[in-house]
Amino acid sequence: QHLYADRVGEAEALLRAVLAEIPDDAEALHLLAVARLKAGDIADAINHAQQAADQVPSAPYLNTLGSLRLHDGDRAGARAAFTDALARDAAFLEARLNLADALWADLDAVAAEHHYRLALETAPDSIDALNNLAALLMETERRPEAHDLLMRAAIVAPDAAGVLANLANNAERLGHID
Repeated sequence: QHLYADRVGEAEALLRAVLAEIPDDAEALHLLAVARLKAGDIADAINHAQQAADQVPSAPYLNTLGSLRLHDGDRAGARAAFTDALARDAAFLEARLNLADALWADLDAVAAEHHYRLALETAPDSIDALNNLAALLMETERRPEAHDLLMRAAIVAPDAAGVLANLANNAERLGHID
């Protein structure tokens, strides 16, 4: 509760007390990684996330490790962690989307598109998957398909600003609005 109420110092003290008694408590290590990120110490956050993933290589712990590595600029390490997370749970949507985003950032549009489509198989109404795949399709000049995805996203989340901005941009490029 302290961690999510932005009482990072209190949360950290409690987590360190747990770890003093049970040094390999994966959940405490994982939460300490989140606390260290909130405190601005990315290197320590990565260290604790790695320890948590070493203790219990679960998809959520590996996804956190990947997110932290990506935040630190280690894109190859991030992709590896997201891939490991998906090897443990292929339906873990957050890791799937994170991997797709990382691949797209590395300009591997083909692999990114593949993972966005797999995300949509798992969660057909995922706004992030619909919008990000549509943005990728817009960038690769496949605007009619992007339009269809954005329309689906707008139905699911009619107030999603990113979806509406992409929809307007794409419609203008398609000549649907002047």
